[in-house]
Amino acid sequence: MSKVMKWEGDLVLNPTKLDSYQTALDKMIVKNISIEKRDRMNNLAREVYSEMQDSLFEFDLPLEVRYDESLLRLYKYAKIKYLTQVIRQPYGTIETDLKLHLELKDCQVLGYCNVANYLLPEQIQEFATLVEKTELAVLLVEFSEKRETLQQLKQDIYRIDRDFVDWHE
Repeated sequence: MSKVMKWEGDLVLNPTKLDSYQTALDKMIVKNISIEKRDRMNNLAREVYSEMQDSLFEFDLPLEVRYDESLLRLYKYAKIKYLTQVIRQPYGTIETDLKLHLELKDCQVLGYCNVANYLLPEQIQEFATLVEKTELAVLLVEFSEKRETLQQLKQDIYRIDRDFVDWHE
């Protein structure tokens, strides 16, 4: 089930959920680096390690610095992060999560909760357009009465009876 659907839940209340994909993101970035860029980065890293080695000669200790040619380790060291001004906005968080899953190609259905509580009607329409363009299936679960906001999605909307929700709580 986890290969088919990712339940992201309420990303606005839990934006750090994006951080859980950092290792997969780093690996995907390193895997897709061009050979020319890979060579340039390795050469620059060797220069940095050489300078570090030179600084060790100041000590009367048998020390050495080794570069293992691991770009993945360099990217982890660089601490790639999402742009703060984007992640601080509810739409930016949700859009980034959707695009992240597209880049990682790790699911077919994304599940979000309470999107209508955080997005303006035009943002919901923008989100719907993005979902349509990417052809990724999205399941929105809303625990609110914002029907007018969701009606503009022009998608199938199913209402869960309050008695059903109470029964499961």
